[in-house]
Amino acid sequence: PTSITATVEGTISPPMTGGSPYSPPNPSASPIGQNVTVAGGGGFALNESSKNFINKYCGGIAPVTLYADGTAVVIRTEGERYILKPNPSYQAALANIKMPFKGSSGGQSLAVHPDFAAKLAPAFAEIATNGGGEYIEAFAGSYYPRNVTGGTRLSHHSYGFAFDINTNRGGTFGYGVHWNLEKQTVGGKPWTAWERGFYEKVATVMVRHGITWLYGGDPMHFSIYE
Repeated sequence: PTSITATVEGTISPPMTGGSPYSPPNPSASPIGQNVTVAGGGGFALNESSKNFINKYCGGIAPVTLYADGTAVVIRTEGERYILKPNPSYQAALANIKMPFKGSSGGQSLAVHPDFAAKLAPAFAEIATNGGGEYIEAFAGSYYPRNVTGGTRLSHHSYGFAFDINTNRGGTFGYGVHWNLEKQTVGGKPWTAWERGFYEKVATVMVRHGITWLYGGDPMHFSIYE
């Protein structure tokens, strides 16, 4: 990797380690939207993993706005995170789906990639029927273009392939917390009745419908293509 200087909406941020500019080849997946490019350069350079992922799962359409040199436009930084400018064409093609949610008869709206929506629709329908919505108390976003913290790979949130829930329960769903499914513990402590209810009525339903749950270190996070 090479050192680059990321342009933050007209200002310069500290240098970071980046990959090479993105240039779409012949995609194998069906694209959503189209690539959007603006004048300028020197933004966040996507690594090879992100470029290959875009080509394989997004039809060669980057979920972020690109500069003419193929790097991504950076809106701002949050510590080791680079918050990237959404691609408005990609964003407009996302699917809106309602997730069962505690205290809400209408549910919580999520904007996700159509591939993700196809798996979430039957999962959410089952969760709504079994009362699992009572175990979904907080929502922290789905489509949110950024790098993984401290890295040059795009987060799955960048594509609308992931969302986080129950971030209000840091001791149970916080980053680094481990759910041991065999021993039925969370952070080394036996499951409470609430945690068992979440596992049985939400987590197992998601997994059964082909959705990945990162229970071994990032249990707030549900995604596909992880």
